[in-house]
Amino acid sequence: MIDYAAWLAPMEDANRFFNFQYRNDTGNKTGVSVKGLLDEKGGKGAQQYWTKLMGDIQNGIGVKDFEPITGAMGKFVGKFKGAAVGANIRVVIQQPTAFFRAAAVLDPKDMAKGMTGGVTKGSGWEKALEHSPIAMRKDVGSFDISSPYTLKERFYGKEGVTNKLNDLAGAAAGKADAVTWGKLWNACEWQVKREKPDVRAGSNEFYSAVNDVFSDMIDQTQVVDGILQRSNIMRGKSTLSQQATAFMGEPIMSLNVLMRSYDNFRYEENPAKRSKALKTLGRAATALVVTNVVNALAQSVVDGLRDDDRDKDYWEKFFTAFTGVEGDEKNALELISHVALDGNVGSSMNPVTQVPFVKDVLSLVQGYDVSRPDMEVFSDLVDATKTFIDSAGGSGKKTRKEATLTLLAAASKMFGLPVYNIKRDLMATLRTAAQASGSLAYQYEVEKFSYNLANSGNKSRFISILYDALEQGDYTTYEHIRRDLMEQMGLDGESIQSSLKTRYKKKTESKENYSLPQKSLDLLGIRGKYAYDSGEDEEKFSAADLNASAYSKYETQKGETYRTQADKATGSGAFSRLSDEGKDKALGYVESYAEAMALKENSGGQYEITTKWIQNAQEAQKQYRIDPGVFAACKAAASECESLKDKDGETIDLSKGLQIMEMLFRSGLNEQQRTAMYEYLNVPKSIRHWNRARVDEQLAIMRKKAA
Repeated sequence: MIDYAAWLAPMEDANRFFNFQYRNDTGNKTGVSVKGLLDEKGGKGAQQYWTKLMGDIQNGIGVKDFEPITGAMGKFVGKFKGAAVGANIRVVIQQPTAFFRAAAVLDPKDMAKGMTGGVTKGSGWEKALEHSPIAMRKDVGSFDISSPYTLKERFYGKEGVTNKLNDLAGAAAGKADAVTWGKLWNACEWQVKREKPDVRAGSNEFYSAVNDVFSDMIDQTQVVDGILQRSNIMRGKSTLSQQATAFMGEPIMSLNVLMRSYDNFRYEENPAKRSKALKTLGRAATALVVTNVVNALAQSVVDGLRDDDRDKDYWEKFFTAFTGVEGDEKNALELISHVALDGNVGSSMNPVTQVPFVKDVLSLVQGYDVSRPDMEVFSDLVDATKTFIDSAGGSGKKTRKEATLTLLAAASKMFGLPVYNIKRDLMATLRTAAQASGSLAYQYEVEKFSYNLANSGNKSRFISILYDALEQGDYTTYEHIRRDLMEQMGLDGESIQSSLKTRYKKKTESKENYSLPQKSLDLLGIRGKYAYDSGEDEEKFSAADLNASAYSKYETQKGETYRTQADKATGSGAFSRLSDEGKDKALGYVESYAEAMALKENSGGQYEITTKWIQNAQEAQKQYRIDPGVFAACKAAASECESLKDKDGETIDLSKGLQIMEMLFRSGLNEQQRTAMYEYLNVPKSIRHWNRARVDEQLAIMRKKAA
């Protein structure tokens, strides 16, 4: 009845105004009406907007049809919201950032003064509570000022443990809001003093003027969950609109601030006022940019805390959360995509994320699911129950302790209690503190609390800590973790060592001059190499790194080069007398040559040939016109030449070199080419000048000795 009495007179006036028709000096209707002006200035739907707003004010937005099931399930949307917001440090830390959005209507100079105090003495919030109805209503209305506490609750407080816990969980956010509104009240006092210097500070007239400025600023720039402060879609009675606008008070408010400023500029016809409206639009846009950046910074403070990536320190996580940049972007397009879609600052600036339904489509494009708030409570409970059942036998991915806490946290959402938020942020704080401490033993214990050592699916997580222990030379922790992995996860020492070696190999490939302490290398059995050359250098760049266009050219060139040189190889005299194994080896050399050449030509300078024999083959082709296929056949044939041994088993000196020379005489190469191949195939210098007759003669003698 109080609500009805308060709204009766203004509603009647609003209805008369809505139906008003303009008349001329003689009293005749001009044909111009308020309804017509609404359609002209506001566009199609303006009249419907008006009538819906009037209906919502008169009847409230809680009026529903007789749908018992919908009504019962709809209650869980409220439970979900309460559990999501309560005791959520990400929500609390964002509350003060709304202060900057007020710069769209208040002078930043007045706001700066308001940070330290008002024109009059005392707390800004306390003065607002005394002189501003909107502040009073917010103070007694909890999250929704259109549903204030009952008289009984005001006199005796809320009953029940759940209600008291919810009030306690929301106290931090409420306090942050109160501080923000208090500073804004102070700013409004400074504005009134500047604009109305003749009004005595502290008088009723002064506070009334401050309240007018304060109320207008609140309505335009601050989120207040009342009928007049909600946008049209947020006043929707359908479950669909309620779900689509869940937690969208801030972004919709920000979008409306900008749109309202633009409309004021667009419809203003007075040149002087239009110029002022343009400045107001610019100030509104600036205020929103600052608000979005500050808000993104606040979000990133908490998101960095919640990130459990062990390879980054806190500030790296903060930077990633703020910008969306991971550090592994391959090109400018990928970098821009991450900033625009993944970072808090890009998301805050993106107008698409401020439009209901459209933001959900964007979320789907990014690969996320769009959940229903009314089912979120049950979805979390079902998932937590499955995890609990899996972990009950001791073989689940999560420990029994973690699974039990998760189940309790999910069940608490049924009552709107924020246990999940408390658990998540507590564990995030512990992980961040453990990482900041540098103690691997501490980090291991934190991880072991949540992740079950008996589940092999957690192997990589714990191997990561084990490797860090080797890297830091913390052999006590290393031994402790390794033993746990063997005894509780059932891993053998060889498989653990193999995993650690794999990590070491990846580190050396990604970091130049990377190494472990000598003792750690000894534990893993990793020894340094000196001048050993396998003949085939392991290249970091491969065909897998080529894009589609380059790969197509690479594939074609490789095939053509292979066929050409394979024909040269099989047609050479050296190839014909090879064993089947030798022929395969020769063609294998040809394939390696074709692949290396094609990769070099199509890598854009990212690949260089470092394999020695291929470099020799290139030189031989350029300087001596020896086809690479022939070079490959000769190389394979030389590998089949073995030193002869006499009857006593002693190696006959020069016998291998002479056999290579004999093979080259049959290869079809000219004298200059043979001389070059002597060098490439390591024929002893002392016999390189021998002619074919002498080579054949000496080989015949040596073979008799060997027989």
